[in-house]
Amino acid sequence: MSDAVFGLKYISREEACFGLQLYFFAANLIGGLAFTILTPMIMLRSGNDTVIMGSVQAAFGIGGVTGGLALSAWGGPKRKIDGVLLGMAGSGLLGMTLLGIGKGPTIWMVAAFLTMLFMPILNGSNQAI
Repeated sequence: MSDAVFGLKYISREEACFGLQLYFFAANLIGGLAFTILTPMIMLRSGNDTVIMGSVQAAFGIGGVTGGLALSAWGGPKRKIDGVLLGMAGSGLLGMTLLGIGKGPTIWMVAAFLTMLFMPILNGSNQAI
């Protein structure tokens, strides 16, 4: 318990850490809402095609594994905040935006791959901070 209290006091004193935590709070809240409506959106737009939905889900998995392998080989950026910002831009702005505006399975699969490709960089950099 004392470790948790120490951590909370530290984060509240350090403006940059507090800002980073607020940033992650907002991104995870919005991302959680987006992922909640993703399956119904794809099923509606694909005419309830479960093969397309499964292909998009597979693309998420392949992207995550690829991103994890790339991060393991590369080690991530030297400045970890750059990894957080790169990950947010690649996953959120690029991947999730493409998922939302995409109208077909090819775009959805590419977008799903990109969304998860950047997640290991984002999360790995955040954990290192």
